Amino acid sequence: MPKIHPETKVLIIKRLKTRSTADVADTFNVSQRQVQRIKRTFEDTGDVFDKPRSGRPRKTTAREDRLLARKSKASPFSTVAELHETWSPEVPVSTRTVSRILSRNGLYGRISARKPALNKRQLKNRVAFAKAHSLLKGWTLEKWKKVDFSDESSVELHQSPQILQETYWSPHGSEIHPENSEVWWRKNHGLGLHPVWGCVRDLQGGRQHQ
Repeated sequence: MPKIHPETKVLIIKRLKTRSTADVADTFNVSQRQVQRIKRTFEDTGDVFDKPRSGRPRKTTAREDRLLARKSKASPFSTVAELHETWSPEVPVSTRTVSRILSRNGLYGRISARKPALNKRQLKNRVAFAKAHSLLKGWTLEKWKKVDFSDESSVELHQSPQILQETYWSPHGSEIHPENSEVWWRKNHGLGLHPVWGCVRDLQGGRQHQ
């Protein structure tokens, strides 16, 4: 929003004595909100000059900050440099300032979680299994001691740039959302990884297989 010269503010106050806010805004090519703010300042202080402010003035407006936050939410895995370039390349701010603006809008840089590629049916089956084998269904600790637990994983022998976790921007409490996670197995299986399988019962370890 362009800054209004003090002489123009004086003329606005004079016009408001005989004209409406809308007419004055059209005459001086400013918004009605600006006219109302000038009028309120004059009524409160008897002057049209802005109060002196401490500290360095901001290089971005609140509207520009909101635009940056919307772009980050639409593309959470974009880097700070990419967000700045698509946001407003002519704004003379550093990438650190971009990070601070995102933080002020509740968006923080995080490392994406690695999660297996499960479809909706598999997720539904897991929840159903957990509910069917809960303590309310009679599954005590003694019963669980008789169960063999098995799992599989992947051992990375040689680190590859293609499988490094990505950074994304999101508010607090959204770390476990699927859209903020990497589908680890489907995305990275075969890139220098070796699958292993093992099992365990109670306090006894089982064999591992590759």
